[in-house]
Amino acid sequence: MTVVFKDAKRPADLVEKHAEELAGKLGTATEATRSQMRRFYQEYLSLRQRIKSGGPEAYQQNEVAVKMLIAKAAYASGRQNVKVPQAFVDWLKANLKAITCAEDVETFGQYFEAVLGYFYAQTQTKRDEGGRK
Repeated sequence: MTVVFKDAKRPADLVEKHAEELAGKLGTATEATRSQMRRFYQEYLSLRQRIKSGGPEAYQQNEVAVKMLIAKAAYASGRQNVKVPQAFVDWLKANLKAITCAEDVETFGQYFEAVLGYFYAQTQTKRDEGGRK
């Protein structure tokens, strides 16, 4: 199940529980998968910073750019030999659609960061267990 950041009982649940669960569902990853997910995170991080430092009107000025990430995720998932897990794309789309203000951008940003952190940790553990370092 895709957990939208606004559905968490408390914000800390996003980082403590839901992010780790999603990372586990994303499964194994190639380096290309990690790179693609990181690319989406980097773009979101840039928008998040622009909104955070841009004053009271910053969200409205960047709202289209935030929502464009939905289209970019759809495009990435529709390409042949796609390296982005569909569970990640579904999660990203659902959460980006739920963003309505600068506070949401920040909350989702923390959730996104935690998902990526757990995903990297889990994939590194799997790589180490497989004998590759």
